[in-house]
Amino acid sequence: MMKFRTRLADLREQYELSRMDIVRRADMTYPTVMSWENDLLSSIDSNKLFLLMQLFNIERIDDIIFFVDETDFD
Repeated sequence: MMKFRTRLADLREQYELSRMDIVRRADMTYPTVMSWENDLLSSIDSNKLFLLMQLFNIERIDDIIFFVDETDFD
């Protein structure tokens, strides 16, 4: 099964933003930010993804998310 991983933690650190900055600027909850940074995700809210892409000046979706094969983690 394919799942998503994000580069949110790397981008956040690169832009020197805290998790709370992301919560406020991308209208996300703190648990959501933590999940995006730490877990494999089975779905991604496209509205939140768009807000994050704007926040980090990202034009290509694969610059913030990528797919992984879940069997790689067994």
